[in-house]
Amino acid sequence: MKNLSFLASVIAASSLISCLACLFLSYFSFVNTPLVLLFLLFFGGSFVSIFFVFAFFFQKRINKLYNLFIDKQAQLSLQQIIPEKKFIDIEGQLEEYSAQKKAQIQMLLQREGFQKEFIGNLAHELKTPTFNIQGYLLTLLEGGINDPSINLKYLQGAEKSLNRMIQILEDLDAISKFDSDRIELSLKPCLLLDLLEEIQEELHMKFKNNNTLFELEIPENIVVLADKKRIKQVFINLINNAIKYGKPNGKIRIDTTMVNHKVAVRVSDNGLGMASKHLERIFERFYRVEESRSRHLGGSGLGLAIVKSIIEQHGEQISVQSEVGLGTTFTFTLKKA
Repeated sequence: MKNLSFLASVIAASSLISCLACLFLSYFSFVNTPLVLLFLLFFGGSFVSIFFVFAFFFQKRINKLYNLFIDKQAQLSLQQIIPEKKFIDIEGQLEEYSAQKKAQIQMLLQREGFQKEFIGNLAHELKTPTFNIQGYLLTLLEGGINDPSINLKYLQGAEKSLNRMIQILEDLDAISKFDSDRIELSLKPCLLLDLLEEIQEELHMKFKNNNTLFELEIPENIVVLADKKRIKQVFINLINNAIKYGKPNGKIRIDTTMVNHKVAVRVSDNGLGMASKHLERIFERFYRVEESRSRHLGGSGLGLAIVKSIIEQHGEQISVQSEVGLGTTFTFTLKKA
């Protein structure tokens, strides 16, 4: 295209020089004036005709062909650098990356919400026994210590609240150790039936006082690979929960099945049960299904969180199923020894 523009410029310049030369010769009478005018008229008309024909006919078509050629070359070059398949791959990778980042942001926001809720719950759990202790002690200091009708009762109330604070702090310390892998499990073969009969003996008075029937459906030869102390803690926490939230004359049943070379343990009760909306959060720290009833029954609010941590430390999983009015079943697995 630059060559065509240069050619047109050369033609125009040559015509202009020829016209000026003819005018100069005519002025000094070197050539006949009418001949000069005729030459100028003929040459000028021919030049104008050729120029317009070239500019509006040939040049437009040449420009169009040139542009098509350039576009085609650019397209071919781009396809050589990044094939069409690569474009599809890049688009898919960008969509996947965007989805991952959105999921991460959502998870961080959820964690932030849980963290705020945890701090609020912890403050509330510690505030209640602290205020109780403060109230008891202030009453005794203001003269109640000399009143035999209340002094022993208030001291016992302060002790009860203090024990609850100690339990909360001990449970928090245990969970912290599990989270940071500071507790090393002592995994040994453990006869499951012997362990549960030992627990049954320890909790005998609780079963009797609550008129709770405790059933074991465990084969005598079931041996699991576990930390006996920690798994005992799991069973005690689950059984205590079943007693607390059970019905009068309730029943607690523990049985096992084999699943993929593992022992699946079920702890079931026929108690009050829970609505489905609570099941996803039941293992969260300080989460309570019913605030007033849970605090009245005692506990740190960390029992199920500790249960989940212990089971996960064993490399296993725990789940829960429940229906309001029918009861609750906790299921977890242990490796068979």
